[in-house]
Amino acid sequence: NVEQQKGVAKGETEAREQHALSPSPNQSFFQFSDTVIACLSMSCRLEEDAPVFFFFGLSPARLISPGKNLEGNGRCPGACTIYGDYLSTEDLLMFLEAEQGNSKVSKEKCSEIINQFEPSTEGRAKGQLGIDVCQDMEQPLAHYFINSSHNTYLLEDQLKGKSSVEGYEKALKSQVRYIELEVWNGPNDQPIIYHGHTLTSKIGLRDVLDTVRQFAFYKTDMPLILSIENHCSLAQQCRMVQLIRSTLGDWLLDPGSASESDVQLLSDPRLLTPSRLRRRILVKCKKLPPPPEGGASAGCERQVATVQQSAVAFGYVSEEDDNVDIQRDRSPKAFKKAGNQSQQSLQQQQQQQPPPQQQQCGRRIKLSQELSDLAALGSERFADLDDCCFHFYKSDSAQAASRRQPHHQQQHQLLHQQVWSISESAAFRLAQSDMDGLVEYSRRCLVQVQPNAIRVDSSNYNPQDMWSCGCQLVCLNHQTPGLMTDLNRGQFSKNGSCGFVLKPGAMRQTFAFLAQRGGGGSDLAPHSLHIRVISGSQLPKPRGSVAKGDVTDPCVVVEVFGLPADCSEERTKTVHGNGYNPVFDECFEFRVSLPELALLRLVVLDDDAIGDDFIGQFTIPFDCIQT
Repeated sequence: NVEQQKGVAKGETEAREQHALSPSPNQSFFQFSDTVIACLSMSCRLEEDAPVFFFFGLSPARLISPGKNLEGNGRCPGACTIYGDYLSTEDLLMFLEAEQGNSKVSKEKCSEIINQFEPSTEGRAKGQLGIDVCQDMEQPLAHYFINSSHNTYLLEDQLKGKSSVEGYEKALKSQVRYIELEVWNGPNDQPIIYHGHTLTSKIGLRDVLDTVRQFAFYKTDMPLILSIENHCSLAQQCRMVQLIRSTLGDWLLDPGSASESDVQLLSDPRLLTPSRLRRRILVKCKKLPPPPEGGASAGCERQVATVQQSAVAFGYVSEEDDNVDIQRDRSPKAFKKAGNQSQQSLQQQQQQQPPPQQQQCGRRIKLSQELSDLAALGSERFADLDDCCFHFYKSDSAQAASRRQPHHQQQHQLLHQQVWSISESAAFRLAQSDMDGLVEYSRRCLVQVQPNAIRVDSSNYNPQDMWSCGCQLVCLNHQTPGLMTDLNRGQFSKNGSCGFVLKPGAMRQTFAFLAQRGGGGSDLAPHSLHIRVISGSQLPKPRGSVAKGDVTDPCVVVEVFGLPADCSEERTKTVHGNGYNPVFDECFEFRVSLPELALLRLVVLDDDAIGDDFIGQFTIPFDCIQT
């Protein structure tokens, strides 16, 4: 009889009752002695259909669901669905009393909570607290971390793996909002997608676009970014544009044929906010520089080619290359230097620069004007952070002139809409040499981080290191399960799992990051998290152990990821030979200086002399824990 088992009888019974009320909860809540307990249905990569119940005491903190963290800007993942898509005053009162055990709350207090924390004006007017998106979505795109995928079409490794539209379907169903399309020339004038110069299989661009159309807004209406890595001829570039426009239709934010409302939206890139871009698709690819006033100059001239008896305007750009890296021999302190430069000194520096074709590295290819005009976001690889910031400040100095001269306005928009792409190793070097500069640049412009090309096994780097530097588009190989994808899933479980998470306030302000980095001189008051690991129930055996007839020796690892100073790990004792109802009853304390970036990960392992085997894990953002 389960109710007679030591330590978890009452908890397991009530957890299963809660599980029956909600179709697919990640948490259930109930009272156990004097401590609020969270019964977590843990992510188990071994047997996904079998929930793994584990009991963790969070004291004095506790999880809150459904709804927001009333002390922060997060939302607990997997909100209970029995309340619908929003909470009325009565629903919120019932939730706080029944689920959170708060007997002193009143309707007036619930109304105050709704007015204070509901982000939408409509919701506040109706007295409804939404349990979906809870953060301010009126900030520029650069103020959000965006759930991003690398080589989305691949299901396996980077050399011989299978390419499939299933990769796009899975990514979009997982609320990924940035997907990649590597487009090459295909037979019968039909572009194809695959990992170039490898043995990966090929899929048609048309099939991919049909899949994107079907699942783009399957679970969220937040904007979707299509990153196009173009390796096509002019003829197939024209075909690519036709397919994108005909398939995506009105969802496409097309600067080349924008409506009056879209023209107004594109008039200032800082107006491009997630809220204004709901159910819109943006294309990101290389863009041709605008021709300078007074005629063409080196690197900016347009040429005309005849393609299928039609005249096609084109220019030259550097070919997309995942292996391009920033220079190692410079120590960038760009924002300290560029921020103090006057407009005159910037103009002098511009005159001293070599022509654009001398700055480009790698092979140059033809880019049609039509494909360039299709892109709402440009893609650029600057030589280093100094060069990147120089272009940014040059555009800032031209802002006043843009009000008078349309050409300057166009150039200013283009520079602000560039996405700076860097490799994983380049980002790590910048994080070590000039973290403040990288944070400051990413405060205004989008930064995309790609895995190194040597990761042919589709392994991943630690995304937390990149988020700590403010990088928004941290691209991962989502087909590879493990710690890194667990962290990514935990990070984007906030804000209704919409794929956009608002950066910490310190990363959106004009002052330097400094103390928030978690260095020794941090003057932030650290937050304390007390965790009590109590027990588990019916743990599955790790992969391969069933055939051997092994018994499970479970232990729990409690990890905190965030700024370097916040990272820590604790481990419980091992309960030998008991995977049915192991009891740990151990307490740990963690101190976190920047909770908006911190993630709590709970991992259950099978302790083995050769190596610990994975059983299950659960990752939750720190600010989804009510303090």
